[in-house]
Amino acid sequence: MKPEVELNSLVFGVCEQVGATWAWEEAAASHLRANPPRLFPLKQTENGHGRPAAERRLTGEKPPPSSPTGPRLKSVLSVQREDTNETQNSYKETKYNHKETQNSYKETQNNHKETQNSYKETQNNHKETQNNSKETQNNHKETQNSYKETKYNHKESQNNHKETQNNHKCTQNNSKETKYNHKETQNNLKETQNSYKETQNSYKETKYNHKEKQNNHKETQNSYKETQNNSKGTKYNHKEKQNSYK
Repeated sequence: MKPEVELNSLVFGVCEQVGATWAWEEAAASHLRANPPRLFPLKQTENGHGRPAAERRLTGEKPPPSSPTGPRLKSVLSVQREDTNETQNSYKETKYNHKETQNSYKETQNNHKETQNSYKETQNNHKETQNNSKETQNNHKETQNSYKETKYNHKESQNNHKETQNNHKCTQNNSKETKYNHKETQNNLKETQNSYKETQNSYKETKYNHKEKQNNHKETQNSYKETQNNSKGTKYNHKEKQNSYK
């Protein structure tokens, strides 16, 4: 039940009780005006009390207080006024508690809105992290493919180099034409060596880039896990706030 409904029911009950008390008090006052009470109908005795001292001694009753008029009796109206005052004080206290409840309810609503905004922000960050992770994975796959291609080219260059060396030995054993071819082969060999060095440098660079991509991928995965943990903590706080709101 909402605080407003609960308070309205309580205030209605209090007002109903106060109205009934006032009506009863008015009826009692009218009755007392029409029929004045006779507090001491017996004949007054020598000590000022309605019951004779001899009768009290026979019954074993203790004498009343020393007041000449006997014990004071509260009128019905004074008792009803005290009840009315207590009811009004209770109503004021209920009204004060209602204000405190409303302030607490507003504060809870504000905290709930802040929690929802934080949860939405965490979801957006989570989506952005997922997109970055996918992009990193794609780059990682491209790097792996490039690495495989470079590795294949490197093996092919090594095989070509061995074949060139064998051809060089054969060329040395041939005639001048072979020497000419040998010089040409040497030039080709130098060119092949240069290409081989370039391939090695490219291979080292690719290998370095591959390691760097792997490190970036690990860092992205750690950031993704941290974001997931933050999202779980925010969901938990959101449930706590909802429970507090209920």
